[in-house]
Amino acid sequence: MKSIIYNEGIEVHFLKEAEDTDNKYCEFLCVIKSGARNPMPHYHKSFDETVFGEKGTVIWTVDGKTTALGPGEKLFIPRGVTHMFENKSGQAVEFRCQTSPANVFGADYFEDIATVLNIEGIPDFKKLQSVMTQHGLIPVPGLKRKIIFAILGLIRKMKGAK
Repeated sequence: MKSIIYNEGIEVHFLKEAEDTDNKYCEFLCVIKSGARNPMPHYHKSFDETVFGEKGTVIWTVDGKTTALGPGEKLFIPRGVTHMFENKSGQAVEFRCQTSPANVFGADYFEDIATVLNIEGIPDFKKLQSVMTQHGLIPVPGLKRKIIFAILGLIRKMKGAK
């Protein structure tokens, strides 16, 4: 089983990849520690996602609607719909994702994102957005995140000028 661990408190464990399912879907388990950085709101250009609650409660915002997803519950996210998740529980939570079709999204996305996030210091958010886009995830940052990214970009430039 392939696993990707992020310094920010997120683990992704692949259960099935495209070759395991005749290219119908890929499946992975996400472990989100308390206090982990929330992924950027985004939508998928060419694949659908179904999320299954496994442990604890994860807060999902899908198309502006907030849903608490617990063990045994599922949530379908069609391609083109903006979404994000948060762990507000104070403990680690787990959910399983299935994406289909499998040939457009897989472990390579998570490995590429790890190279951007698992660094010392402040991640390069333009690079993060670029990697997301290359893998068919379209970032949709709100005004607050845009301001934060701009400030962090200035800090990165100032540190690089020294």
